[in-house]
Amino acid sequence: MTRVLSFSCCILFLCLQPVQAKAAERGGVKLPDTLVVDGASLQLNGVGIRQATVFYIDVYVAGLYLEKKSSDENEVINSSQKKKLILRFVRDLEKDDLSGAWRKGFKSNANGSYDKYEERVATLSNWMNDVEDGQQLTMEFHPQKGVTISILGKSMGTIPGEDFSKILISIFVGPSPPNKGLKEGLLGRG
Repeated sequence: MTRVLSFSCCILFLCLQPVQAKAAERGGVKLPDTLVVDGASLQLNGVGIRQATVFYIDVYVAGLYLEKKSSDENEVINSSQKKKLILRFVRDLEKDDLSGAWRKGFKSNANGSYDKYEERVATLSNWMNDVEDGQQLTMEFHPQKGVTISILGKSMGTIPGEDFSKILISIFVGPSPPNKGLKEGLLGRG
């Protein structure tokens, strides 16, 4: 009887302990498992690292949040669910480097129709700042509304268009990502 009582007390003690939020960690960056965007609960789909140059220098750790998890790039790109992408920089980067990366990403993923997006890409580029190690850029994808961009915790505005949103998310998980490990990680495959 004493064993049963002791076992029951241990179970009760464990059940009463506060539940701590889980977090994913990659490259020394911790990201929460869930977020809320406009009242919708989003789950961490995956985490990837953007690496640059032939020396594989880490630039940022990215986390992709979705209403419904998916490892299918086409489903992620084309779904009308809310999405959030967090880029946490792990090195300093200049505004011009960020702006150049947006242009290159759109040119690589717009299937020859970059001109259609050029004005909106210029808006996105103009919003960029120099970033330092530890700072964050976020993109919230709202169906039929567009993409809201926040840099260093400050909302810069929303760029309209579902077409723009699809190309922007394609930069990270589409056929021409900056590096394969970033895409695979964001899709929960790496």
